[in-house]
Amino acid sequence: MTVMTNGGDIIITVKEAVTRAYKHFQGLQELLGGPLENIRLEEVEFLEDSLVWRVTLGFDRTLNRPLIGDSVVREYKVFEVDARSGFVQGMKIRQV
Repeated sequence: MTVMTNGGDIIITVKEAVTRAYKHFQGLQELLGGPLENIRLEEVEFLEDSLVWRVTLGFDRTLNRPLIGDSVVREYKVFEVDARSGFVQGMKIRQV
């Protein structure tokens, strides 16, 4: 599904942008250290000047620390999805 902006550009919907980011993230899990848990949508922002959806996904990661025990930390990745093509342009670490 697509929608039109005030400038007349045809863009993908927020739901499609989130789906693209999520699928991209799923494909990278092995490279990020294995299965990640509790993946959730945290934020979505549309950057009208660059026609990009900025999608933030959060997930839990278990850290194995032999001396102090395991702990779970929440981490975040920000994906930039081209609003015209749906192509995931990049992924960044979101600092909290």
